[in-house]
Amino acid sequence: GGVVAGLRGARAVVDAVLAGRSGPPRSWKELKRELDVHWLIRRALDGLDDAGYDRLLTLLNRRARQILASHNRDRIAPAAFKLVLAQPQWVLLGAGALLRALLGR
Repeated sequence: GGVVAGLRGARAVVDAVLAGRSGPPRSWKELKRELDVHWLIRRALDGLDDAGYDRLLTLLNRRARQILASHNRDRIAPAAFKLVLAQPQWVLLGAGALLRALLGR
């Protein structure tokens, strides 16, 4: 993991240098958002036990499967809100798992 994000970051720097801009490129904002969403998802998944994973998969409805199938996992941030709307119960499951992960339980 991280190769695509690294290449996107490198591309943003190259574009900024070639354009003669100083400071972080505008495309870093999108990349940072993507990395933040990935971090949040990863931390929440770390907080799930076997029963939590079973619940996550049980809640995987047809609409959520369609959303996941139509989005590249390296650019999942645009799909995150759609997934929450498709399966609102994931919010509670994810919040509890994230809390457990952050508390180290």
